[in-house]
Amino acid sequence: MGSDASTNAASADASGPRDGFVHETRSRVRYADVDQMGVAYYANYLKWFEVGRSEMFRALGLPYRVVEDRGILMPVSEVFCKFVSSARYDEELIIETRLDPTVRAGMKFEYRIFAESTKQLVAKGYTRHAFVSADGRVIRPPAFLAEVLQQANAGKETAS
Repeated sequence: MGSDASTNAASADASGPRDGFVHETRSRVRYADVDQMGVAYYANYLKWFEVGRSEMFRALGLPYRVVEDRGILMPVSEVFCKFVSSARYDEELIIETRLDPTVRAGMKFEYRIFAESTKQLVAKGYTRHAFVSADGRVIRPPAFLAEVLQQANAGKETAS
């Protein structure tokens, strides 16, 4: 759906320093994503958050499918999105995803979406996730996942 980028050009803009592991990926606004005015429909920003999160896990060598195959689900428990400017048809977006290293119970991902051509902030927000077993019980972060995320945060680098 998008290609990864190791450049962090947009990161210097909007909201100051970003501690923790940061990953960037790109996605283009498709015709199906926009309204009659050529502006991205608001619900698509949540899809782009998911693209960023999924690609971050993939870059860490731990695609969601692998986590789910180990019996761990990560449902969204909270979401927030602040719209700053409009994303438009055929525009390439930079989706910056940061794992918040301060959250201990569950996970929190923070997102910033930029227009690639102008580096202008389009939207920012976050999602919080719980860890749930295959039978639906809330559980502690599994050791294998906590270790990968801890190593990523220790590096505090942008992945590609």
